[in-house]
Amino acid sequence: MSREWRKPEDVQWLKVSDRQLGEGAVGKVFAGRIKFRGKKPFAVAVKQFKPLYSRRLLDKTWPYPRVIEDLKRAGVRMPKMALVEHAGKPVLVSELFQKEQLTKISDAWMSSLPEDARDAMVETLTKMMNAGYDASPDSIGFVSTSRGPRPIVHDLDSLRKEPPHTALRGWLKHFPKGEPRRKALETLLSGVTNPFFKKELESIRAEAEKDWFWFRDKL
Repeated sequence: MSREWRKPEDVQWLKVSDRQLGEGAVGKVFAGRIKFRGKKPFAVAVKQFKPLYSRRLLDKTWPYPRVIEDLKRAGVRMPKMALVEHAGKPVLVSELFQKEQLTKISDAWMSSLPEDARDAMVETLTKMMNAGYDASPDSIGFVSTSRGPRPIVHDLDSLRKEPPHTALRGWLKHFPKGEPRRKALETLLSGVTNPFFKKELESIRAEAEKDWFWFRDKL
């Protein structure tokens, strides 16, 4: 598979099976197959949106396509994906991370992961925040690579821009207490340039400086 898929208008056909892979707040995901012009058919995951979200995609009041482009430009690792039309409705077609009908993406709990995988997560969070997006823990998982587990943004439904309450404290709580958590906070502070998220990180560090147990106890 090439680094990027062809444009949605290059789709020759899309077939969606009855095998459901998952379900979320905005729709259901099914296994399918797609063929782009000049390429062989291949397996994909197809998200079929609930009527409300289909309408919002059609009238362009839901910025799903912009989120995809923003994160691509920021260099965030994601499955290859494209919004295409199927049976008169918009669907999200994405790379299928499965083996023998089991997902190859694991949850982003970092206490048992090697340091370089945690560092890669901090890098991903930095890129997302600099692109203006708050990442909920549900939006990122880990996929196995030749370099070991690496983070991948696989669910865009919960991504928000500058929300009233960010998921930063929750993310830091995923890191082991002590030096790993301290390192994650300081690395984020040095890398994040988005003013909104920078301010939130500075607030968290101010709390930590007042309470030494911040790094030992739950946030």
